[in-house]
Amino acid sequence: ALARTLSLSSYALTAAGRAPDAKADARRAISIVEPVLAKRPSDQGGRLALADAYLALGDAAHRTGDTTAARRAWNGALAAVDSVTRATGVAEFRVLSATALASLGRVEDAQPIVRTLEQQGYRRPRWLARMRAAGLLAQ
Repeated sequence: ALARTLSLSSYALTAAGRAPDAKADARRAISIVEPVLAKRPSDQGGRLALADAYLALGDAAHRTGDTTAARRAWNGALAAVDSVTRATGVAEFRVLSATALASLGRVEDAQPIVRTLEQQGYRRPRWLARMRAAGLLAQ
């Protein structure tokens, strides 16, 4: 629960223009979740939390202009959920996967995931806004 709260804090801090603080919160979330996954690699909740923390870290790094760190973090998010996304089809994994792909500029890879989520009625405002900004959903 703390890792999830830290990720949410990171997103909010990035939006508020406080990217250094946002990166610190995201890194702390990652440091909480990685040891858990090392012991229990199949922990789906842990994978979701790790991917979200990496997305938050990537967003904060991108905000400061550090595209290398942003891409590294977004790739970390994708790595955390990619195999599980394909194996389970759980919507939250697909959301994180599509978000990471879109952030990395891999729009063609994200498009089928976004289309499926849209058809299933997925409507979280933050995700919708991000997919619209990436050109994956109509305005």
